[in-house]
Amino acid sequence: MKKKTKIIGTVSALAVSMAMLTGGVLAASSVSLSVNSTVSFEASGVYVMAEGSVLRGASTSSLSALEESDRPESDVTVGASYTYKGHSYTPTSSSDDTPNGGSSTETMTAWTVGTVEFIESETVIRYQIEFTNYSEFGVDIAVTDNTDTFEGVSVSIPNSTLSVNASGGTATYQMNIQHQ
Repeated sequence: MKKKTKIIGTVSALAVSMAMLTGGVLAASSVSLSVNSTVSFEASGVYVMAEGSVLRGASTSSLSALEESDRPESDVTVGASYTYKGHSYTPTSSSDDTPNGGSSTETMTAWTVGTVEFIESETVIRYQIEFTNYSEFGVDIAVTDNTDTFEGVSVSIPNSTLSVNASGGTATYQMNIQHQ
């Protein structure tokens, strides 16, 4: 009887050990970190269009644009989008972004990004905003960074001040967020 009890005990201990090992491996391979954000714009007396997108990838050289199908099911942010298009003026039409000749006092709507998740194989997220200047003079764009810092996450901003040439000139702002 003692031998039977020892065998049952050993098999039970082995089963519990395997269950804990399996659970530990699954927990270690599931990395989850989310970024939730809103980007605001303020333009005064200039004709500027901003087009934004969120990209994700394994490195800064292998990024691809996020689609709405990439949005986590838990994100229920109202009006969230991984792309943005805003104008500091009234455009000629929905297919023509040039100014209609009116004043440039339009308030650019804020870009509500919502939740962006890092996944195990893609640990870099980039917010990219291209500014197009339709004014008859050059425009300087200053970006104010209100990013919080978190352990295990690094943020790099290659350029926080951009100069955009007159009449159709463009400049691109990028912010890279990397989970380490």
